[in-house]
Amino acid sequence: TFLEQSNSIRKTNEKINSIFGITPTIFIPPFSEYNNNTILAMHENNMRFISADYRDSSVYSTISNSTIYHLPEPAETGCDSCNATKNDSWTNKSYPWHGLQHEETLNQIKKSIRQYGFAVVVMHPMEYSLEHDANTFQNALDLKQIRELELLIEKIQEEGLHIVTIANIINHY
Repeated sequence: TFLEQSNSIRKTNEKINSIFGITPTIFIPPFSEYNNNTILAMHENNMRFISADYRDSSVYSTISNSTIYHLPEPAETGCDSCNATKNDSWTNKSYPWHGLQHEETLNQIKKSIRQYGFAVVVMHPMEYSLEHDANTFQNALDLKQIRELELLIEKIQEEGLHIVTIANIINHY
């Protein structure tokens, strides 16, 4: 319901604010699923952006009559469902998490720029941590994946592309 979603977003934002001193303006719905109640709950909590992965067919645009923008997530630096099929990637099946090589992410970025004029790159903390076993992580950095991120940033800069925050995408688009 709207109330449940709004309360959940509010509590999460309060927790993030208490830890990091910032209030999020972007919402990434679990499993990229959202409805009108989600949009209303986001509006109620002053969130400006919703990001849902590339399987969502809508494109960068306002949703309803609010000031909430949808940003697809067509690029990522790692994934847990890379070996899954399109039909089962969001099921309860568990796939080992792994980081992608910078060339693969850069190709995703270029494709997104051709399609949308921008690219949102999704990064997950676990792809930069050493894996103990399938989806169990150590409290240790994966230096190889950190290096892939460094290489990705270097290649993005070499291509003359700009790295901006989500809030600044609409100013550059």
